[in-house]
Amino acid sequence: MTSFPSLKNSYYIRRLAPFLIVYLVYELIEVAILAFLQQTGMDWNALTLLRLLGNLLVETCSSFLYLIIPYLLYLAALPKAFHGGKTNHVLTTAFFTLFCLLNCCEEMAEILTREHFSFYSRQFLLSPGQAWTQMVEGVSIIPSLLSVLTISTATVVLFSKKLVPLQPPPFAPVRASAPVLACAMAFILSWGSSGPLPAYGGKMGK
Repeated sequence: MTSFPSLKNSYYIRRLAPFLIVYLVYELIEVAILAFLQQTGMDWNALTLLRLLGNLLVETCSSFLYLIIPYLLYLAALPKAFHGGKTNHVLTTAFFTLFCLLNCCEEMAEILTREHFSFYSRQFLLSPGQAWTQMVEGVSIIPSLLSVLTISTATVVLFSKKLVPLQPPPFAPVRASAPVLACAMAFILSWGSSGPLPAYGGKMGK
């Protein structure tokens, strides 16, 4: 039986831990802020909270697995000799920076639009000019972008020395199977999700 220290020090746990921590922290901050802003319309009984936490966990795990697939593909394609090297550190930092920026932008947009970001996204595809005008009227763009850049930069600096572990990479077949396994798990989780809570009136995960 695999001991906890061995699991903790496994290659993929160490590689993906910074991404998962950031994803969960950003998500929890968004949910907490939205719950506070919409607390008058939220039913806070125990059953609702349990459903909320369960659905949030499933949807968050599914979304994270989908988002991390490009990074897993990169690790699968990277020759074994380059794992842990300077080039690997630079590319991993680039992946992590982009990951932080995209997620921070998405969470900020959800907060500023009160969970109507998906609506604006569809509007941008149909009528970019009109959608942009509507969004600018209700959202402070420059302060929001500065906040995103500040939060993302601070996150990257905080995790910069923990992105590339010392553990040797697994064999090529194992690395090649990781993206496939992640995709399969994400599909199973998303298929089994019950969707957003009606009492909340919107998305609570992704």
